[in-house]
Amino acid sequence: MKGKERISYMANPAWGLLPFLLYAFLVNFINYKICLFISLAFGLGCLWFLPFFLRRKVFPLFLFITIWVLGVCCIVALIPFPPTWTRYLRLLPDSLLLLVVSEILLDRRSFIGRLFRMQKRFLKFSIKANLYEYFFLLRLLKRFLIFYLVIVLVYLIFLKQMHSPEIHAFMYGQLRLLLILALFSFSYFRLYLLNRKFRNEDWLPIIDENAQVIGRIARSVSYQFKEKYLHPQVRILFFYKGMLYLKPRDALHIYNKGKYDTPLAKDLRFMQDFPSAVSELMKMAGFSSLVHPRFFSRYLFEREHVRRMMFLYIMTVKDESCFAHKIFHKGKLWTEQEIDNNIGKGVFGEAFEEEFELLKTTVFPVMKMMSKNE
Repeated sequence: MKGKERISYMANPAWGLLPFLLYAFLVNFINYKICLFISLAFGLGCLWFLPFFLRRKVFPLFLFITIWVLGVCCIVALIPFPPTWTRYLRLLPDSLLLLVVSEILLDRRSFIGRLFRMQKRFLKFSIKANLYEYFFLLRLLKRFLIFYLVIVLVYLIFLKQMHSPEIHAFMYGQLRLLLILALFSFSYFRLYLLNRKFRNEDWLPIIDENAQVIGRIARSVSYQFKEKYLHPQVRILFFYKGMLYLKPRDALHIYNKGKYDTPLAKDLRFMQDFPSAVSELMKMAGFSSLVHPRFFSRYLFEREHVRRMMFLYIMTVKDESCFAHKIFHKGKLWTEQEIDNNIGKGVFGEAFEEEFELLKTTVFPVMKMMSKNE
């Protein structure tokens, strides 16, 4: 049973910025033009090695971006510009990277379309699963680059009295390196926080109207979209001497709080089967693992705020003492007539009211006959 999910740290898109990180490191020690060529060569090597290392699970979007930026900068570095231009040419990688990132974010939809066409034709990487992370990191990188370029340009243009070789070295080398390292650190810290959240996050299967699993989604995300996704839910109804046991829904439930409904109901987790879900519910109610409810029916339940495929099970008990378990607290036994008299008056949950129309023509007559025979 897999109800939880975890993001691999190796799937962090920031890995694609390694060539730029190498450039930010080397430029502190050697000529920036040599740094560009070394970083480009390193990036081309990563283009083969990184996807292989990640088992082709992650599309190296940032790697393509940094290779393209470094490649253009290497071409520009071969042009014999005047020496006075050097201080500004050293900002070319950052400026060009900012332009590329800004263009992608500005025309996001068109870029995604081109990305999928390229992936379908040439590459064997997963893109859909990582799109959100790509664009989150792109927005973050844009802010870091703007911050860096503003600081350096203010220093170059307005603070000429502070110019010195030491401050130059810090502005063009160490500051850039610190910001890129901060970006890496933040992206990994964010994945750490997400993984901590996912430890306590349930993943629900998304099914079609034939009850076939077609995907999955985090429970908290599904609640935000309300009726958009269809999920399976197991419900167990308890009968005793022809009467049905119902209890008010507690404050933990999102819908129909305080209305009478079955004591045992739960959404199926992703990769969980029905027998294990039923056993889990029965164990919660204090029943032996040898006790098995009978499957009765399934139906589609749709309202403005929820969409579920209900899988209804029936359990007949012979000893009323089982209702002393805490999970049945505040509930009571209802006769068919009592339920019928209160239907449509806001006493019962919406799902149960829909079930009752079927129960009173099928299960209740059988339960009455069984109770008479006893």
